[in-house]
Amino acid sequence: MAFVGTTIDVPSGADLEPYFAQMTNGESVRLRLARGGTYPGDILYRQAGGGPDNTHLVIAGPGTGPLPIIEGTWQIGIQSTPISRLTVKNLQFPARGPNVLGSGEHLTLRGLVVAGAEQGITVQGENGLRWSDVAINRCRVMDITGADHAQGFYGYAIDGLKIVDSVFDHAVSPLDELSHHAYIQNGCTGVIVRRNIFSRASSHALQLRPGGEASNNLVLDCPIGILFGGGTNPETAGIMVNGFSNVVLGGGNIDPTGANLPRGWAYYLENCAGGVLTDNIAANGQGGDQRGLTKDGSLTVLGNPEVGVLNVSGINSHQNHGTVHTDAGDRTGTTVSLISTPITGVDLSMAALGLTWDDIRAGLVQPAAVIQLIKQLLGTSTPPKSRYWESYLTKAGVRLPNPR
Repeated sequence: MAFVGTTIDVPSGADLEPYFAQMTNGESVRLRLARGGTYPGDILYRQAGGGPDNTHLVIAGPGTGPLPIIEGTWQIGIQSTPISRLTVKNLQFPARGPNVLGSGEHLTLRGLVVAGAEQGITVQGENGLRWSDVAINRCRVMDITGADHAQGFYGYAIDGLKIVDSVFDHAVSPLDELSHHAYIQNGCTGVIVRRNIFSRASSHALQLRPGGEASNNLVLDCPIGILFGGGTNPETAGIMVNGFSNVVLGGGNIDPTGANLPRGWAYYLENCAGGVLTDNIAANGQGGDQRGLTKDGSLTVLGNPEVGVLNVSGINSHQNHGTVHTDAGDRTGTTVSLISTPITGVDLSMAALGLTWDDIRAGLVQPAAVIQLIKQLLGTSTPPKSRYWESYLTKAGVRLPNPR
């Protein structure tokens, strides 16, 4: 669809904030940053946004040259100005990913490259404010260097969050058990994480603390694969789980020497009131504490009776990656099962699957296609459709984001 509105081309080296001031509230305006250009300094976007029928875009200009570089920290939003209908597309961030604060709705971050930065992408409401309809689409977050619990993506106080078709690869500092590729905090709602690659994390590939859908994600060489639930402020009624058709390959200890912080976990459940965890695969684990599917019934929720892990059903496959582990005994209604017969005679190494780090980092690998190949090799079942989860959220009044 052709853009209809005002287009402003911004030359390399320009201060972006005066250009932001030209983005009239309630009108469609796009800023096109020069390909091959750099934009220095710390930047604040605080426009109210495009209004109900319009949008603001900050994107790369036409052509095929290098993506524009944001050299400093870009903060989006402040408490007194809710942001509406902002799309940031095809930019690169070598120092820090965009830091989205305050509140707003209809935010799309698409095609961003955050590489070698201290922190990845942050979207969080502040002081009781919230964001809604947030889409992280086709982004690549790689080589995060921060020593202070750096995250590839951190989300808090968001209603309706989709992370799709993105790549999170390589934490440069591997000894931090509090650094994760995607950390979605308690209190978010309507979360969908679909068709992403998470590889070589410091700790977790994905922490899905408020529950939600995780489907068709490929996890490679992460100490911990996917966590559903848990957290320091867990949901009082427990969470709903919808996890299917994910593959966790490899993985080891947070400390690569094995001296401490042994891991090798694939899927971990805490504080789950129900849902489906099925058709997932764990293989080739290398850590000192391998757990193919972990369910933790020991969590006490805000002084209430233990919720534990209840009524989560499914059948999952493993190859040399542990069996069901329970920290505190089964809870009534726990029906999680894991196929315990080892899968033999199938090579699920990266070389056998045709995977290279260069292709992964370039965004050329489609995780759903890799997962389908693995399922064909293993002869496992076809996963259920995800429409069930989206229908459930819609009926619950959660507005789902469109990845755009």
